[in-house]
Amino acid sequence: MFINFFRAFVIGLRDLKRNFGLFLGSAFVLFLTLFIITLATLLQKLTQNLILTLKNKADIAVYFLSDAEEGKILELKSQIEKTPGVSEVKYISKEEALEEFKKKRANDPLLTEALEIIGSNPLPASLLIKAQSVEAFENVAKFLNQKKDEYKIEKLNYSDVKSMIEKLFSISKDLRFFSILIGGILGFIAFFMIFYTIRLSIYSRREEIKAMRLIGATNWFIRGPFLFQGMILGLISGLLTFFLFFGIAQKFSPKTFGFLGEIGLIQVLKTNLLNLFELNILAGIFLATFATFFAIQKYLKV
Repeated sequence: MFINFFRAFVIGLRDLKRNFGLFLGSAFVLFLTLFIITLATLLQKLTQNLILTLKNKADIAVYFLSDAEEGKILELKSQIEKTPGVSEVKYISKEEALEEFKKKRANDPLLTEALEIIGSNPLPASLLIKAQSVEAFENVAKFLNQKKDEYKIEKLNYSDVKSMIEKLFSISKDLRFFSILIGGILGFIAFFMIFYTIRLSIYSRREEIKAMRLIGATNWFIRGPFLFQGMILGLISGLLTFFLFFGIAQKFSPKTFGFLGEIGLIQVLKTNLLNLFELNILAGIFLATFATFFAIQKYLKV
């Protein structure tokens, strides 16, 4: 049994060499198809990471007027902490804010001199609020806007996280749609190129196949080499896609800075390395073998 498998494999390789040009063209189109599929998968993973980062980084900074009483600020802090979905509320007094400011600007003599001229502490007390969800974030912002006068809130600083996430979803959805569309078109082309390659291979071996039928060769022994051709083509395309994509991502990994921190495509790729390897190999072999099977069913009657 093993010998028959090995013979079928060797014959399959030999036929690939005979039709190397068509094999190369089919492998290239299949590679492009797998590349687009991999890109669409990574875009989805990257979007999920960006949204998670947005939620973790989002906060509300509440600044109070200079005459706001510390007791009232702590009272407001206590109320916010009881709000569902709020994970942390940090009170920063005027003195703490000034101390932190001096540390950050220690190398700036002009600012230090300006503070000495002013004489008093110009920085306001504040609350820094973190929420567990976008809904909780919006509820807290709405609550604080209603309490501005009562607690002498000067201003609120917060990012419109919901809007940012919705825009991110919209962009990601469009990118996935075009990736699937292009991948589908390329997959369709790859199917027919592989189909035609196997058809030509069957035609070039027609006399050999007739002789094998006459001496009683099994269906597997006749069809096996063609199936191996498809599997080899899919395997090579899958491996090429995986390693080339990894190399490109490592060299040109896009990063997002600022509010999002640092999120690189290469980090997402490494996190999902095994899944992407399996995706490329299995998808490549499946697509190529599927096209090969149809070609065998149509043109190889045994």
